[in-house]
Amino acid sequence: MTRPTAAANPPLSVSDDRVLLRRSTEADAGLIARTLAENLEHLRGWMAWAPHAVVTAEGQCERIRATTAAWEAGEEYVYLILPPTDDDDLFGNIGLHRRISPKALEIGYWLAERHVGHGYATAAVALAIDAALSLPDVDRVEIRCDETNLRSAAIPQRLGFRLLRVDDKVPAAPLDTGRNQVWALGAARAGDAT
Repeated sequence: MTRPTAAANPPLSVSDDRVLLRRSTEADAGLIARTLAENLEHLRGWMAWAPHAVVTAEGQCERIRATTAAWEAGEEYVYLILPPTDDDDLFGNIGLHRRISPKALEIGYWLAERHVGHGYATAAVALAIDAALSLPDVDRVEIRCDETNLRSAAIPQRLGFRLLRVDDKVPAAPLDTGRNQVWALGAARAGDAT
């Protein structure tokens, strides 16, 4: 997807009293690898990449270099989800991805199992929305999740998204049903259905 050259990138970090979103650096590789290794069973049901996730610091360094290049190219913006005062506890990860349309970003996220149910994902998504909509070339954000992933679907509902449609897709992870909800916040496009 081609990005207009005039657009700026979002801030490197944003926070509120619940969470800090911060762009990762190679210094974070060990923390990310350890958190993924501890949570693969928890993540693999909904995330096709989880069984193949790189859970070594070296592998994470490679991934961080790739996401840094993608950030600088304006293709995607991946943040760590951390407590506002402690960089040694990784809540999860959240990304803004340019893969749906020229003026929209898709938000994807995961949390470590022990941090689920405390409102951290909702707080992180709210901050990610602000970061996304601060970009001059973005007027819409979307969240896509399987229709049976009730925890994930609760977040866009809490934050005022509207359900546009449910798409059929090839299941990619063990718990996928092949029915993907598309939630949107921001400007509507021609052809959107509710």
